Amino acid sequence: MDVGIWITLLLGVAAIVVGITAFARQQHRIPLIVLALLLAVAAVIVAIVAAFGAAAASDQPGTSHPTATPTTADTPASTPSSSEEPESEPSSEPTVAVVPTQPETLYLMNLDEDAIVRDPHWVWDSEGANSIAGVTYPNSLSYEFQNCSRCTESLEFIVPAGYTRLQGVFGLSDSSRHDDVIDGVVYFTVYDASGNQLTAPQRIEYPESVPVDIDIAGQPRIRIEMSEGTNHEQFVLGDAAIVR
Repeated sequence: MDVGIWITLLLGVAAIVVGITAFARQQHRIPLIVLALLLAVAAVIVAIVAAFGAAAASDQPGTSHPTATPTTADTPASTPSSSEEPESEPSSEPTVAVVPTQPETLYLMNLDEDAIVRDPHWVWDSEGANSIAGVTYPNSLSYEFQNCSRCTESLEFIVPAGYTRLQGVFGLSDSSRHDDVIDGVVYFTVYDASGNQLTAPQRIEYPESVPVDIDIAGQPRIRIEMSEGTNHEQFVLGDAAIVR
């Protein structure tokens, strides 16, 4: 409220009090207690007017009142735990199957069982080291004839793709019997899948050895025939192998 209005109001109240006092003294009709009450009423009126004035002033537009703003502690941004591993995305690259490759030299003793079409029957067979004419061949197939005279046995196998030659050293082992009863002579012949000879029958007499190197390119099967075998004659395919 304006200061001038306050002054005017107070002067008015004072004038009323003074007037009432003077009137009371002239008339001698109003006791002093009534005068005191009038002064008290005047004071209350002034207080009420002052309170309304203060409230009106606080509600006037354009008056700004500071507002307490709560303070918050800075919260660090959450970071992923080191134990949490990111999800791996599926690879778009196609999976390539690893196909085992065949060796350059595949010894016949290492052929898969399903590659063997026919095995010698009336023999004692063995795999591994054997000797011909004093020379040891560590990767050999050996067949010792039993209970027969002038027997014929064959080894037939499937040729894996890519192999082109049959190699080795053939002959009778150093442990073969050779005397007046057992002549120590065996023949061998190599055939293709159609029964055609890839080599003519070749005679081997103990302790002879024969190097073998035969072209088998394009042949699906090979058969090695051993004939004219007799008891206790052991025919050896020394380090026999197919090569690329």
